[in-house]
Amino acid sequence: MQDRNKNQTVDTEFISPSDLLAFISPLVALDRKQVIRYVSPTFLTEFRLERDQALGQELRHALPWKESSVEELLADVRRFQSVGTSRLDNREIETENRIYGYSLFALKNGLALMIKDISEIRRLEAEVDLLHSRLLRVQEEERQRIAAELHDGVGQTILAAKINLVSAKKHPERASFDQGVELIDQASQELREIYSNLFPNSLREIGLQAAINRLVRSFLEPRGCQVSQSIELQREIPDHIAVPLFRMCQEIFSNIVRHSGAKNVEVLLEDTGDALVLQVKDDGRGFSATDLKKRSLEKGGFGLMNLKRRAEDLDGIFGFLSTPGEGTEVSVVLPWSSEELKSGNNR
Repeated sequence: MQDRNKNQTVDTEFISPSDLLAFISPLVALDRKQVIRYVSPTFLTEFRLERDQALGQELRHALPWKESSVEELLADVRRFQSVGTSRLDNREIETENRIYGYSLFALKNGLALMIKDISEIRRLEAEVDLLHSRLLRVQEEERQRIAAELHDGVGQTILAAKINLVSAKKHPERASFDQGVELIDQASQELREIYSNLFPNSLREIGLQAAINRLVRSFLEPRGCQVSQSIELQREIPDHIAVPLFRMCQEIFSNIVRHSGAKNVEVLLEDTGDALVLQVKDDGRGFSATDLKKRSLEKGGFGLMNLKRRAEDLDGIFGFLSTPGEGTEVSVVLPWSSEELKSGNNR
């Protein structure tokens, strides 16, 4: 077998040695009939050819491509020759699951074709584009998450403060004014938390169970709701579960205050060993599918999409059952991961 890297005799009528130095990619020089008059070692390597298989052959017979791909390339060559321009850059052709980039350069009595497999380059570019799309999606999800934090956190606390202050105005004897002021302070503190790491301050200070008790006192009791609580947690709840669970309680309690007119509310939170289960049931006015659709169109719904999203983010299940005049029951099931199950069993 002949050595592909052995020096070749260069026909300077078609290409000069100085021109050769400018070409690093695989290269062939063609005459006006598209017959190969020079072939570079890199071209031979690229297409796994011997020099004798290429020199003196028409380009169509040298390229190991399917006929349609070769004809597409030759059509470009013919257009280049007919127009008479000096060069044609950055063309691409796809064949046999590969992508080739090529450029054409006018020579004295023909043209040069510089061609290279750029499949890997295009694959990497596609990955970069995908990563960029993912980044944009993550940024948008982060914006939505922050919006949800503001809605479910500070917004709900301020609403609770308003409820207490209105209650204090109507019923001064209930001493709701001080609690309303306390809630405003809490909202201010939670806003500072959003500036830092979006972690509810009350969770860090007193834990999930006590934080939910505080929600009951600030959201439900000032509106005259009688609340029955059953919270049984056998282990410490990690932040990545405690925070969204706390936010879900805020949203549920806020919905009860704003929409249900309930007098009695039952709150159940238990660790079954396999999952955390939250159930909140009220005896309020309830709603129908028509009510829900109308509310969604007019004012953005009851916050149910936020609840559903938060549950699904933790591979959990969110559901609700409501009948007009018979109240509403909301359920959230958040399964423990295998690592959390293992750590829980070790305690």
